[in-house]
Amino acid sequence: MSITEQEAAAAEAADGDGPPNGAERSQRSSASKRLGRVTTRLALAGGSVAVVGILTGPLQARALGPTGRGELAAVMTPLGFLPTLASLGLGTYVERMVARGKRPGLALGSLLPVCLAIGFGIAALSPLIAGALANGRAVVYTMLVVGLVLFPLSAFLLTLLNVSIGLEEWRPVTICRVIPPAAQLVFIPALFLTHTLTVTSSAVVSFAANMTMLLPLWSTWRRCRPLGFQLAELRAGVVYGAKCWVGGLSSLANSRLDQLLMVALVSSRVLGLYAIAATLATFFISPFVSAISTAAGPRLSRGADELAQRLCRMSLYGAMVVGLGVAVLSPFVLRYVFGPAFTPALPMTLILLVGTVPNAAGGLLSVSVSADGHPGYSARGETLALIVTVAGLAVALPTLGDVGAALVSLAAYTTQFAYMLYAAKRIHGGLYRDYLVLNANDRQTLSALVGRRVTRLSAFVARVASLGTA
Repeated sequence: MSITEQEAAAAEAADGDGPPNGAERSQRSSASKRLGRVTTRLALAGGSVAVVGILTGPLQARALGPTGRGELAAVMTPLGFLPTLASLGLGTYVERMVARGKRPGLALGSLLPVCLAIGFGIAALSPLIAGALANGRAVVYTMLVVGLVLFPLSAFLLTLLNVSIGLEEWRPVTICRVIPPAAQLVFIPALFLTHTLTVTSSAVVSFAANMTMLLPLWSTWRRCRPLGFQLAELRAGVVYGAKCWVGGLSSLANSRLDQLLMVALVSSRVLGLYAIAATLATFFISPFVSAISTAAGPRLSRGADELAQRLCRMSLYGAMVVGLGVAVLSPFVLRYVFGPAFTPALPMTLILLVGTVPNAAGGLLSVSVSADGHPGYSARGETLALIVTVAGLAVALPTLGDVGAALVSLAAYTTQFAYMLYAAKRIHGGLYRDYLVLNANDRQTLSALVGRRVTRLSAFVARVASLGTA
């Protein structure tokens, strides 16, 4: 278990068993507050996806209908799957080594040639890949080719983003997360109002937004220069990355394989219904889980065991509360926001909402274990879930259709969480209750957080009421 020299000195001063002194308490409090600020900032950036989805998702659903929405999913699902599939986990290695003090130009320069070679290879094979996935749909084929041709630049941008995270440069990271929803918020309503919102125009907006992420990452690129190269660094990156890649690919497969298989096995209408259900079930929770994982990653790389336990507890109960709220609102949202044509998505939505609870906690434990230098555990946990996913979909998809796919996802998420809980206990220590049961500090934090939000909301309501009476 690796810890920083500062943490080691503090531990030595406390003789390993006494209560922490004032300086150590202040240091921990400061680090906790900074992590909270970064997490909040990233969560707000990721949460903007949810807010924008509330505004633009119904516009796309009403303009495209279930069939058109399914065709858009047939384009975006494979392209969302591809970065993890083609990365070989190299970006994870770059992020970890930069966080541990490696010169950014050396870490990036040693592994970027492999990333770009993979990207250009995929671009060259774009007609074949698109033809295999499009299933005869012309617009799906065309947009897949465009997205695949752009993949080398996407690979470069994602690797730069890993460097920024490792350096804990949160400003470009936050901006990169805001750009796609901002583009959606501007262009999707404009296209809807001008009656030009189609599968093609929606995909083009997404492609253009991803490419503009080069602007905030330009400062990171300049910091990496001059680039260096070490063969030993490349070998270490490939070995470590391969372990992370198996886990990351399995994790993505567990969350996206159902939709990926449905691209070719079900009608566009059924795929469109399932895509809306998956979006509604996850977009309130996923931004926060992603933000926490990103913000805590560098600290977890330096061995923050108690932080891993606390994140697991908080994610479990946070996902439960959010899931209950979304479940209550789902019937209304599907019928009156997305449109009556999407009401058959309700059963899938409710099942997937239950699955977000173990999925959120399992995902955070997977990040903590990998960051601590044990990516093999994460890979095995995701592989177990993938076995459940593949075997379950083979049985459930032909017989139960979209509802069967949702049930399989729930089973896979639960399997992965159970294994990662076992692995985290071995690596981070503690008891199972440390990962599953809120303690007094957690309750105090949640109470203070809710209290501040209620106070601000009450003040806002009072101001609005005073304006109304005036």
